[in-house]
Amino acid sequence: MSMIHYTSNLEEIENLPSTAVDVLKEDGKWTNESQALMSEYVVTIEKDSFGDEAIADIMDEDVHEEEDEDFSGSLEINGKTTINDIINAGLSLEEIEEELQLEIANVNLGFRDICEQNGLDFSIEKDKILTLVNQ
Repeated sequence: MSMIHYTSNLEEIENLPSTAVDVLKEDGKWTNESQALMSEYVVTIEKDSFGDEAIADIMDEDVHEEEDEDFSGSLEINGKTTINDIINAGLSLEEIEEELQLEIANVNLGFRDICEQNGLDFSIEKDKILTLVNQ
């Protein structure tokens, strides 16, 4: 059985969380020598600092930030915009297909590519889609 050894230059260490020390102690890897060498770097971390409720709050904040960004009410259609992006802005696939008068097999294709492949004027179709989105 091979052992993994971790060595570090003590000058590179800024902080050592007390929770890491607890794990090392549980595994029998925190020795008196470790304590003597590392004690000044140990910072106390409360084990419940990031309990389920705190994590849920953080996750909830992230979701709301993303929602605000994604649904700002302004869709920009450029060369990278996919049909799926337009659907996420509020149009159904059926509405897009009706406007373009063609069937779309893959919503991950670029709107500009679909226009070019089907002989449609990108600028005109873009304006029509933006009008529908903003209604």
